Amino acid sequence: MFDKSLHLIPHNNEAISFFNYTHNHSNPEFTFNQKGIAFITDSSDFSTNLRKCIEKFKNHFKNISIYDAGLTDDCSFKDISTLIQHLNQKQIIPFIIGNHVDYTGDIAAHLDSNLYHISNSINNITGNAQYVKNNYIAYQRHLCDLDDVLEIESVHVNSISLGKIRSYPYLPEPVLRDCQMLHIHLSAIRSSECPGLTDTLPTGLNIEELCQLMKYAGTANNLKSIFIHSGDIPADNPEAANIIAESLWYFAEGMNLQQNFDHPYKNPDYSQFIVSNASDADDLIFIKNNRTHRWWVNKSNNDQHEYLACAFEEYEYALSNGEASDRISKFLSE
Repeated sequence: MFDKSLHLIPHNNEAISFFNYTHNHSNPEFTFNQKGIAFITDSSDFSTNLRKCIEKFKNHFKNISIYDAGLTDDCSFKDISTLIQHLNQKQIIPFIIGNHVDYTGDIAAHLDSNLYHISNSINNITGNAQYVKNNYIAYQRHLCDLDDVLEIESVHVNSISLGKIRSYPYLPEPVLRDCQMLHIHLSAIRSSECPGLTDTLPTGLNIEELCQLMKYAGTANNLKSIFIHSGDIPADNPEAANIIAESLWYFAEGMNLQQNFDHPYKNPDYSQFIVSNASDADDLIFIKNNRTHRWWVNKSNNDQHEYLACAFEEYEYALSNGEASDRISKFLSE
């Protein structure tokens, strides 16, 4: 029996073919029985239209189930945290529509999780959330205070500006591989692709780039939840609804392809590559999983090992230049 204490409410739509299971009034025995994604929305008109957009998509995914888990309204961040923990225990990732960034920050703080933001600016979140380890994806420097940009570029290892996404297209995958919670604000999308939204600019992400980021997020083994802020989206904005629907599809594709247990902590089937570091006494130690061919860099301290997901190109850079990239250098100096 579905746990009613989780504050999910059935919606009245007919079952949508994209979903393997739908929580509605005709399905009281709704349960989560396979690894997958729980699509959860508020009760806004925009969310109703979003469900209609999802009807157009086909389900290609054999390794996961996609659940339309219904609606959730007027819940505290502790209620949502409990919901996430309950679903994660069943290997379900909630894909939640409607949360403001501060609310999401409180959830991340409560669950002791890092929080990644896909947004065109830097969200200085408040309350308990200020203690969360934040990273920022696709931010545009001309929208951000200089002090924030300098802090991010010197400290936040897994933050990446829009310019760097385009200059170094291999970086988003390892950057998102370590994500635990992801918050998306559609201000990151360029204005020509989503008319009618506030705070967008002509220079934002295109939809293909957002979908690629979502596919990478789907491969993150430690991801707990995705949140999309919809508070300032007009109910009759079909472009925004289509963008979110597509992002859900590509997130599902990434999760369907997810390779579990390839992290060096969990899987000893890897090769080690040592590169002399001309600018430091310590050699650079790169790790490659022999099955998935994903890379990490190793930081050791008194027999304690810490790993940063990285790209093959970052290994090539170190091999060619005899030094670590800026991103890896920040990680090693932490």
